[in-house]
Amino acid sequence: MSILATTFFQQTPYNAVDKTTNFTDEDNIQQHGEQKFDGNSSMLRSQFLYELDSLNILSLSGSWKVDKFDVKSQIVNIQENTSNYTIFQYGKPFWKTGDVDLNYQRNFKSNAKKFLNLSYKFTSSTNAIDD
Repeated sequence: MSILATTFFQQTPYNAVDKTTNFTDEDNIQQHGEQKFDGNSSMLRSQFLYELDSLNILSLSGSWKVDKFDVKSQIVNIQENTSNYTIFQYGKPFWKTGDVDLNYQRNFKSNAKKFLNLSYKFTSSTNAIDD
């Protein structure tokens, strides 16, 4: 039996955004803003291996992973000939994935290089953004 668990955390400072776009008709858009990103990820993986006898092996393994993040941004758009506007975004994207593997291996006494392996795998994944 083996079990592996990992997790990480990520935080970024606010990043400044300053950009000016010049168009051919002499209309300009200026953008100023800030963006911030925080998040964490966790994973659990396990495996169970059982030798039924010297020729038959059965294994079961699986994993579960969750990623969660917070994204915050504010961008101010200044246009010369139209109204100014500000974009606020507060998002919480997340991903969840999981899988299960079932394996059976049959070795043969007559020839050690021959074996039969039967496997089944199921995977599930979801993702979304709360915005």
